[in-house]
Amino acid sequence: MVNRIQRWLGWMLKVNRVAGPDPGLRTRTAFARVLPDQVVRPVHPSTIQRWEAGSLRAPRGAITRYERLLALPTGTLTSIFDLLEQLGRTPLTVPARNTALPAGRINQLLELACSPDEVISGAEWDELTGLLDARPMAFLPQPLWEAIAERLLVEMLIACGTPWNLRYAAFNRLVVHPSGQEAVIDVCAATAALPDHQVMTSTVAALGASDHAYAITVLLRQLAEPTNDKALTGAVIALAAAADRGRLEAYDQARADAALQAFRSPARPFVRPDDRRTAMVNGIAARTSAVDESGTGELDVLSELVDGLLFDADSEIRVAAAALLAATPYKRSLAAALRAELMKPSTLTGDPEWSSTLLAALRYVGGEPELRLAQLMVTADGLPAETVRVAAFAIAHLDGKAPDSWWNHAIEKHLRQAARRESAEILSGLAYSAGITGHLPTLERLRLDARAPHEAQTAASWWLNLPSQITAGAQT
Repeated sequence: MVNRIQRWLGWMLKVNRVAGPDPGLRTRTAFARVLPDQVVRPVHPSTIQRWEAGSLRAPRGAITRYERLLALPTGTLTSIFDLLEQLGRTPLTVPARNTALPAGRINQLLELACSPDEVISGAEWDELTGLLDARPMAFLPQPLWEAIAERLLVEMLIACGTPWNLRYAAFNRLVVHPSGQEAVIDVCAATAALPDHQVMTSTVAALGASDHAYAITVLLRQLAEPTNDKALTGAVIALAAAADRGRLEAYDQARADAALQAFRSPARPFVRPDDRRTAMVNGIAARTSAVDESGTGELDVLSELVDGLLFDADSEIRVAAAALLAATPYKRSLAAALRAELMKPSTLTGDPEWSSTLLAALRYVGGEPELRLAQLMVTADGLPAETVRVAAFAIAHLDGKAPDSWWNHAIEKHLRQAARRESAEILSGLAYSAGITGHLPTLERLRLDARAPHEAQTAASWWLNLPSQITAGAQT
């Protein structure tokens, strides 16, 4: 039986082919003719149909071939297969990459990862961790495991899009590696103990991929004595992910279940009555697919993905749906449909949970029009403070570049109101977005302006202190 993650991945391959830039590849027969190369053997069009239905696993070489034939950047599709394998909690057994490379290649990549002056790309992290994953008994000194884990963790935390997908999958390979996992868990634990760390929730949540007793102990410690509220949130997310997989040792499972009792709730990003939810999902999906002239967008799967993106109770499934949709030709039309919903006065001034849900989805698919809307939201009057705060953080992940004049206006507006707790949190969000997008003048201003709250000054200093090769590498 095809599970939904397999169905989603097959659909992603299909829509990239049929709604892609080359009309000549829209039939399976035509695609089968050009698919073979030195790695991929000839296949019958029915095999392609099974790949795209999710009933047969596509070999990794074939997924890479889709990328090349459809002129997609390297890693666009392969990183989604890796990502959903880990987020979906159902092993997809993605066929292994070619690991029959000389040991010298691992050494080259390790030297690159440990160099204080060199940039390492997401593709290189993918290659390095893939080679290590194929060598479960690989011996590296603990300081070397810690060095590569520390750098990869920071780069993952500040990356977006495909660079993030590649690093997320790479970090998950390290945190479960039989020889290196304890050193990697050490890095997460040490980083989570730093109160000034600026991407705390994701740092702690990264341990959710591990079933190791040490990781569970670290998470339980954060539940009992969290470094801060964001660390607590990350610990709940991670421990729930580990417990829900059901693969923990009995003692650790019991500890996790008992600790989570106080935090268990049917919480969702936003809940609407079923009839309104269905109508909204179908409406957004219909507007999204309207740009598909091929007429093969399979609205039922698209609706299922939109529902997962906006309403699934599992945050990892929401991320999986968002990342997958961002890797399809529907990315921009979906962003426009979500923007239309966000622009409604009832959304902007209503329950912040719904606007926050839409903004969270736009972090993966939003472009310049959505960036401009978020900019307006940050500087507008009369919106709920929580809506403005989430928009301030979302700026970091929307394609495009906010002009200097906007940064100056936004910072000045909220500095004048810095005594209010709400504006202090918004300024921290602006520091985060300036850090991700590399807007150094804003960070310098927040660090030096005496009106800036301590939290915003600390955030700006943290971002400014990141090594340049880390910030540059995270964009690749």
